[in-house]
Amino acid sequence: MIDRANEGYTTASGEDLRLALARYVDLCGNLERARVKELRELCSPDVHFRDPFNDVRGVELFEKCMDKMFEDVGEPRFDVHDHVFSQQRNEVAYLRWTFHCRLPVRGPLQVEGMTEVHFDHKALVSAHLDHWDSGRQLYEKLPGIGFLLRRVRRKLAIPEAR
Repeated sequence: MIDRANEGYTTASGEDLRLALARYVDLCGNLERARVKELRELCSPDVHFRDPFNDVRGVELFEKCMDKMFEDVGEPRFDVHDHVFSQQRNEVAYLRWTFHCRLPVRGPLQVEGMTEVHFDHKALVSAHLDHWDSGRQLYEKLPGIGFLLRRVRRKLAIPEAR
């Protein structure tokens, strides 16, 4: 028998993966600063976390990224709208979400995005890869730099999209 655990394939059962995803969705959708430490229970020690600002490996650094989010923005909240497993790779799932927070310089902010979640052979999260448009959904809304980025985007867009 081939050991697929080292090839990026999972040997966890479908039921284990469903339970692991349900627990992870619950954590993401009900994330509070006090719950950040729960990442240690749900993620592998060498979890890969990537978003538009960070690209780190290790559960401690993942926790640090989440702690920084709670320091930098007010009232952060994720609404997880949907989640599904990949039809090609049963160890990969996708979460569609909206992030809400308050920025000190701008006030309320809402960001829509998706997270690609990979599970290892123990049904622990081995990768949390966020996909969202930081330019349009964040940087363009900031004072100063936002004006310049909106101007560049309008120049690159077709007239009907401006």
